[in-house]
Amino acid sequence: MFKKTLIIMVLMTLGCSSRMGDFTVISTRNSNIKNWKRYAERVEGSSCKWYILFFKVKEWDLKDAIEDAVDSANRISKAKNESLLDVKLNNTWFTFILFSRSCIVAEGTPSDSWYQTEEREEQIKK
Repeated sequence: MFKKTLIIMVLMTLGCSSRMGDFTVISTRNSNIKNWKRYAERVEGSSCKWYILFFKVKEWDLKDAIEDAVDSANRISKAKNESLLDVKLNNTWFTFILFSRSCIVAEGTPSDSWYQTEEREEQIKK
């Protein structure tokens, strides 16, 4: 009986991952593309949705995944990053018996597009 239960549980456990796209620049904030300062480290942000049976508990949002990546870069570097360069978007999915989780993951290089410009100095003064 234990073996049958174990086999059923293993068969009900599924997972998948797929690449959604590659982008040169992606941002959810206003950006000035005159001067870009690119940081060396790549960052990652994600947003997930959850299901219990077939009922959605929480929805993922692409904007939240991008904001999460940019904000994590801002926490690390204490900078004012506004966009991601060379972005990869992936979608992952996992199911275990009655629970499912689907996440969108944004990975890219953070960029501060306002550095060393007169416009930024004016913005800071205001």
